[in-house]
Amino acid sequence: MKKSDCVKKIYLVGGSVRDKLLNLPNHDKDYVAVGYDERDFSHLPKVGKNFPVFLLPDSSQIALARRETKIAKGYNGFCYQTAQVTLQEDLKRRDLTINAMAFDEENQILIDPFKGQKDLKQKILRHTSEAFNQDPLRVLRIARFRAKFGKEWKIHPSTKTLISSMKEELTSLEPNRVYQEIQKVLALPQSYLFFETLFELDILEILFPSLAEQPSFTYAMARLKNLPKTPKTLKLAALYLDKSSLFKNTPESFKDMQIPKKTQKPMLLLIFNHAQIHNLAQMQPSEILDFFESYRGQIQLFKMQIQLFLSQQATQTSFTKGFATPNFPLYSNLFISLQKLSPKKWIDSKAKPPSADSIKKYLHRAKINRIKSALKLRP
Repeated sequence: MKKSDCVKKIYLVGGSVRDKLLNLPNHDKDYVAVGYDERDFSHLPKVGKNFPVFLLPDSSQIALARRETKIAKGYNGFCYQTAQVTLQEDLKRRDLTINAMAFDEENQILIDPFKGQKDLKQKILRHTSEAFNQDPLRVLRIARFRAKFGKEWKIHPSTKTLISSMKEELTSLEPNRVYQEIQKVLALPQSYLFFETLFELDILEILFPSLAEQPSFTYAMARLKNLPKTPKTLKLAALYLDKSSLFKNTPESFKDMQIPKKTQKPMLLLIFNHAQIHNLAQMQPSEILDFFESYRGQIQLFKMQIQLFLSQQATQTSFTKGFATPNFPLYSNLFISLQKLSPKKWIDSKAKPPSADSIKKYLHRAKINRIKSALKLRP
């Protein structure tokens, strides 16, 4: 190691440099500290379980420069060294060339040993080194970057070849870790590009076997394209709309990823209620009330149901042909008005306080009458 490599220096690195060169906003900066050890940052809160990362007051993070050594299968199978690590060694372990750049803020100098700036200009996603194949999560990330930056970005042929050799390693990904990545994907307007990229790489069936079948995959992607900026719950419902049988009675049989119950429950409601909303205009008042009450007063969830219907309708599949679009503004207003119904005046008009059962029956009758009244306005 050269003497100059031991000089203490802190550099802006990774996505912070990439987004700076792309003129994209980046609120949380990441730094790497070369020539330092943990004692130099003992005054800062320490985060990160596997290696030393320190939190600055502005939420930026400083990590000690490190080397990685693969010692076991999976994305957790690494050991780390932080003693006498050069900047280039730290950058070399990073996934893509566009993420393997550093910036010396003091001297305004870009350090780019793997030609990441060139790949950035040419919109190429290329692995930094052969170490890429040691972490299967990097395959999900490269697909996420394509979804983030756009379809015009291409994965370099050599990287495609490397990914092809990782198929066995991909089976080691745990469902809960896959879901953590999917949360980031679903926040992107072009999230469908993530799944299309995995399909093009011929690894969709390994990572998301429930989605790989045709033609349902094509329909799912069409729905996602129609839902660019919507909640993740709705996007998950759009993804698995044709796969409701996977969830009925045995949700635990679903193996693509580990969706938390708080997300899975409303997602499944959207999936199972999808067939009913087509028949909303033909329902009896009591059926409409039961349908509305399945959303437990959550108007946003009901609006997601409408969006799911419209996204499916826009795909012009055989499933949607022949179905007329219900008067959704009417039903949305009706949904809201039913939530506002109160038994207070009725209770106050009684000589004796009515029982809970009587109040429940009164509210049910009042809601049915409100539905009947609203439906008379329907053209």
